[in-house]
Parts: sequence; C-alpha cells; structure tokens
Amino acid sequence: MLAARYPGFSFGRIAPGEAEIIQPYREELTTHDGSFQGGVLGSLADFAGGSAAGTLLPPGWVNMTVDYTVKIVAPAKGEKLVARGRVVKASSLLAIAADDVYSVNGKDETLSATAFVTMRGLALRAHRIPDVHTTERTGFPRQIYAVTYGEPPDPPALIALIQAIRNSVR
Repeated sequence: MLAARYPGFSFGRIAPGEAEIIQPYREELTTHDGSFQGGVLGSLADFAGGSAAGTLLPPGWVNMTVDYTVKIVAPAKGEKLVARGRVVKASSLLAIAADDVYSVNGKDETLSATAFVTMRGLALRAHRIPDVHTTERTGFPRQIYAVTYGEPPDPPALIALIQAIRNSVR
C-alpha cells in the first residue's frame, strides 16, 4: 500500500486475527514538543486493525477501512510506537478490530491511544470471470477515483473494486 511507505513502519508479530506495527521515532512525524502527532497514532491504529483483519481474509480478497475511532489517552513520546491490532468480530463482509498504540522507551510501554477499526472485505479475484465490464452511469452525482499499482496493474480487480464502491453508495 503506497500510503504505508511514508511513515516507515515495519511489522512485528503477525498471527491470524492479530497484527503488530512498529513505528520508529522520526522528527517529521512529531509535534512542537516531540510527541508523535495524533494523526500518526490514528494511521497506525488503522494499519494495525486493517492488517489484523486482513490475516483472516481468503486468498484474492482485500479490505478497506470504512470507519475508525481513535481516543488519545496520553502523549505519545518515545523512541518508537507499537500498534497492536486484534480482530474482535469478523464476517465475510465486515471485520471490527480493536487497537492499542503504545509509546515505547526502552522496555517501558505507555498506552497512548486506543481505537476501533471497521474494515469491509472485497472479493476481487471472484470477479475474474468472462464478460466483467463497467459502464458509465449518467447523472451519477459522485466521482470515484481509483489507482492501481503493481506489475502489471490488475484491470479486472480494478473494475470489481469500482463496481463494489458504486454498489455500496446506491
């Protein structure tokens, strides 16, 4: 995921329904007092929850965030952040994950934020059948933009994604 490249985090422990993300301290991710900025905490919670939910998806499925709520409970000052996501409830359509984000100094961990993340699963590979197509909808009030990456980009998956988004806003 392209958005995951900038912060520079790495994965720690990964197990079915669980994911841990480690974000080293970087000055450009902090506020005036050296604390990690709140948006960074939210992003890490989103990535950890989404990754935890992703471990339960069958091959050919992806998930996308549909909602998340973050509560910051203490300043996030430390040499790194550790976000731990765990799936609370999962179905074929939605997964809900709970996340805790800790600031770490040496061996000491301090809870800095807690979050709930809701992810929606999309069966992209299931749409790889003949005659998959998309048509322009006239009078549709919203515009949908999608970007693919990879070698080569995956047009059937992109079409399925666009159709799933369109169906979800009807």
